[in-house]
Amino acid sequence: MYISIDGDDVGSEIERLIVLCQPEALVQYWKSVSHVITDLEARLKSQGANVLICGGDTILAELDRVPSPELMHKLFSSTLPLSFSVGTGHTMLEAYIALKTAKASGKNCWVDYSDLSSIRRLQYDVRE
Repeated sequence: MYISIDGDDVGSEIERLIVLCQPEALVQYWKSVSHVITDLEARLKSQGANVLICGGDTILAELDRVPSPELMHKLFSSTLPLSFSVGTGHTMLEAYIALKTAKASGKNCWVDYSDLSSIRRLQYDVRE
């Protein structure tokens, strides 16, 4: 089982800060993204995941089982204000296709390849 994770709108926010010539804000934003990605990597490893790649706003990892909604909540409950799209599948290709489906379905979504039409939200902002 594989999990593919990618940040929502991270690239466009970086571009926005560059275009607006805000280097301090850019550095601060990137530090927050890096912190969240490092934390997600550690959470995955603590669940026994084999992290294959972790860089930028992306993680690809191998899991020993299908992640439960409870595990997904545990992984993503503290990533606000950043949100992530997630795809899971039995192969890396399935996880990638599921990730692309999640990204096309909106932000903050998890899609498993076994049911591409089932889209789950990963986190809820208490202010919503």
